[in-house]
Amino acid sequence: MDEVIGSLSPELDGKVIIDVTNRIDTNDPGKVLDGSSMSEHIQKKAPKAHVVKAFNYAFASRMAEPKVNGTRLDGFVAGDDESAKQKALQFVESIGFRPIDAGPLAMARSLEGMGLLNVLLQIQNNWPWQSGWKLTGPTGDKE
Repeated sequence: MDEVIGSLSPELDGKVIIDVTNRIDTNDPGKVLDGSSMSEHIQKKAPKAHVVKAFNYAFASRMAEPKVNGTRLDGFVAGDDESAKQKALQFVESIGFRPIDAGPLAMARSLEGMGLLNVLLQIQNNWPWQSGWKLTGPTGDKE
């Protein structure tokens, strides 16, 4: 990833990058890594780009149908650039997720943890890789 981002860095200046990756230890995928998120790492490699984190917590099967039993799943977006974050939130909503502003790019660490937890739960419980995230309670949304 470093080589790709590094070589493209000048072309990425001013562009919005939606990072959908999760930072994992390929030798031990269940291990939670300390330190920064992949999004923060990309931002350092392409400092003039506008990096936002989204979609890393949802499986591909949920991208095509981001609802479970008629309820929209939540689409969390984290980023430091407000304009880039708004574009990502609009995109999240356009494909059917309920958009939620998760705060600054540092929150990508938590979103990556959510992605890892979802994967580990699938493996541990032999689930069908169809789950997603939904906050419930008084979130202010009627869905």
